Amino acid sequence: MSNNELYEHKRSDTVKWILTLLAFILVGVMLAGIILGWFDKKEEVPAEEELQTETGLPAIDDSGAELVSGTVYSMPKAMAFRSAAVLADNQSYTAVTLNANVQPELADIGTITFSAAWVNAESEWASGKDVSDYLTVTQTAANSKQATVQCLQPFGEQIKIIVNATGLDDTSASAECTVDFMQRISKVTFKDGDISISSDADSVVMDTSVFKCDEILYEYYPYTVEDDFSFRVDLNGTEEMLDVINESDDILNSKLNPDYSVNETEFKQNQFYFNRLVSNDSDSNRIHGFYDFDDDEDVQESAYKFVREACETTPFATFTAKFTGSHSTFSFTTDLYVVADNFIVPVKSVTLDQSNIVI
Repeated sequence: MSNNELYEHKRSDTVKWILTLLAFILVGVMLAGIILGWFDKKEEVPAEEELQTETGLPAIDDSGAELVSGTVYSMPKAMAFRSAAVLADNQSYTAVTLNANVQPELADIGTITFSAAWVNAESEWASGKDVSDYLTVTQTAANSKQATVQCLQPFGEQIKIIVNATGLDDTSASAECTVDFMQRISKVTFKDGDISISSDADSVVMDTSVFKCDEILYEYYPYTVEDDFSFRVDLNGTEEMLDVINESDDILNSKLNPDYSVNETEFKQNQFYFNRLVSNDSDSNRIHGFYDFDDDEDVQESAYKFVREACETTPFATFTAKFTGSHSTFSFTTDLYVVADNFIVPVKSVTLDQSNIVI
């Protein structure tokens, strides 16, 4: 082999090795992209699923089975929506696609139509209202057996979806599906005399030393099916007030106490002190210390001083209530401020002068 031939052979081998290396690199990059893309997809959470963790799926049929948006279902005798477009962030979340089963399957269909109407258009609630403002039924195509049903807003009178099928020989048949809307809370107010803690208020000034709920007022969206709701209340200290307490050099190891959570029965039976730093869970009182620091009289006195100065401008605690029904949930959080004159510093002891007095 001549020197020239040897050189050409070596150069050819080098080119082959370079091309092979590039191929391996390219395959590696593609595999990495596929793997990373797969992991990214696994971590994505659709907006609809985020909503479902709060209210469940948008509708149920007459047997209680949940109806998923994007899936086609045989048209049931009855169904109920538990959410509406005005209450959901995702419009498609409140839509369900139904299929009308026309019999026999081989029937020669000329036309098929879907429509919606009030079951009782003369009822006190439905009178004068257009059903299309509350529920729409849209066929997926002309003369299609499928239609998408969407709930636009809560309604207080039953709606019926009517399917009419006409054959080429002028024979006809029809069927109806009754649609309900499940009861949902729109507002809750806890009252103790003139003091109210309401879901539509971002904050409340507690012009009292003790809160004993004597009335709970509920407001609901329009509905046709009732639901039962239970609730829990969580009381928590705030990071803002903790910062105020920590401004004192005398207060050591200050931190937030664990959340104080009570069920519906406990909340109705007990009175609650929203303006105390110390804890006391006796049978007659529910005094929760929202903040924790060294158990020393001088330290506690300093803490009370700082809190009383700030309690009208800095939230002392937060009040969170969560209501759970069979088909929906409702929750709210309100900041609680305390009028300084009502912020009670508890009596700790009576001290005596240790010297002897001679008369």
